[in-house]
Amino acid sequence: MKKYRLISFSISLASIILLLAFGFMINSNSVEVDKAWKEYVQSEVKKNTLNSKIVRSFGYGGFIHHFKNFILRKEQKYYTAALADINTTEALIHEYLSYNQNERIKLNLDVFLRTVQFYKKSLEDSANLARQGLTSNEIDQQVKIDDKPAIDALYALNVNMARTHVEIEKKADHLAQKQIYYTSVFFFIVAVFVLVTIFTLFHFFRLASKHYTDLASLFQAIPDAIIISDSSGNIIRFNTQAAEMFGYDNDEMNELTIEDLVPKSNRHSHLSNRENFQQHPKQIPMNDRSRSFSAERKNGELFDVKIAISTLNEDHELKNIAVVKDLSDINLLQKQAMTDQLTKLENRVKIQEILEDQTHYHARYGATFSVIMCDIDFFKSVNDTYGHPFGDKVLVNVAEILQNYSRITDHVSRWGGEEFLIVCPSTDLAGAFETAEKIRLKIQAAFKDEEMPLTASFGVAEYFVEMAVSELISNADKVLYQAKEQGRNTTVAYQVMKIL
Repeated sequence: MKKYRLISFSISLASIILLLAFGFMINSNSVEVDKAWKEYVQSEVKKNTLNSKIVRSFGYGGFIHHFKNFILRKEQKYYTAALADINTTEALIHEYLSYNQNERIKLNLDVFLRTVQFYKKSLEDSANLARQGLTSNEIDQQVKIDDKPAIDALYALNVNMARTHVEIEKKADHLAQKQIYYTSVFFFIVAVFVLVTIFTLFHFFRLASKHYTDLASLFQAIPDAIIISDSSGNIIRFNTQAAEMFGYDNDEMNELTIEDLVPKSNRHSHLSNRENFQQHPKQIPMNDRSRSFSAERKNGELFDVKIAISTLNEDHELKNIAVVKDLSDINLLQKQAMTDQLTKLENRVKIQEILEDQTHYHARYGATFSVIMCDIDFFKSVNDTYGHPFGDKVLVNVAEILQNYSRITDHVSRWGGEEFLIVCPSTDLAGAFETAEKIRLKIQAAFKDEEMPLTASFGVAEYFVEMAVSELISNADKVLYQAKEQGRNTTVAYQVMKIL
């Protein structure tokens, strides 16, 4: 009996030692996993933070904003601010590249870096052109940057981070469940070591909770809205940016479907498209989208967005992941780039695009169009006598008259200085001449009682087949000069140099 007792004691002691060793091994492994997880999370949070900073530097208020202001105003402070922001952005990209990335992310970062470096070179070129005395419009014509590849690269980075987040979350959940399962089995088999098992369970639950918290911080660090829905379209997960973008609180978002975020007129077709997409799931990144879409906020406001869509099979259930980019700031920047800041009319860049569009329309459909060039008479005397602030007010008032008394289909622009250009679609020479005369008389009447009455001269020209845009503008300029020679405050049409 003593022998068996000794054997039992030895077996029990060996079992205790083995279980303690096994418990120590589990604990050590958990500590190592926790350490590795912390390092990974810190790295991912850092990369998401860097990505957010890069996105902000590229958006409104970043280096592009200062770059545009420098071209427009040619002031050193905007050059200095743009250069500093570009250098900062370069440093952020290089820091981002220093982390281990897959080849696709590195390719997207390289695309964006090349765009930033091109902005840097263009900024220096703009400064040189400014020192040579070129005007803002002339500088803008010579310095053109296509930043669409960089924007698409940023969209691709955000989509990759969103998908990575969901996949990591799934793996973390699977790992936690597996660990809990084996620990529970260990608990039931070795009832003697209940305290050890309880400690292990508590430890794993604590780690799982911390992992979920860390993943939530990653989810919230992505700058765009992320919305995850089930196969019925019900929203089951979203980040703070999504709720803020659409104007709902968290409780309201949890009660919505994807269709509730689409304009009412498009909801039926969106439902059909979503169901078709789920039958043939695939990933649609933003850079494959050729156009933007409309979304609807809680207050009914419609706004433009770009959307990246992907699917995820989680727990044998198909889920949709949508990354939504609000284009409001980008659209505002594009509008500012095409608008004269003083008069709020279309600027020279925009009106030249319209002229090219009109020539293509004429070539396809045969519809004619005409242009009206307007120049304020003796405007230099206005600036010399009353100062430039007063002269700016005159330009604004004239711009309002041109806008108010041209047709709704006409395009009114500030061509440069005190010159304005009006494009009249589907209008022959006689029709454009009539419009010009009406505007000329309105300007004369508006300023006749002023201390220094103002008038304007007009040149009108019609487009003909295979005529270059530069030739059309030259014709209008020639007759405008003739109007000046004939005493100003008159309209001359380019028709074998005869006054209509």
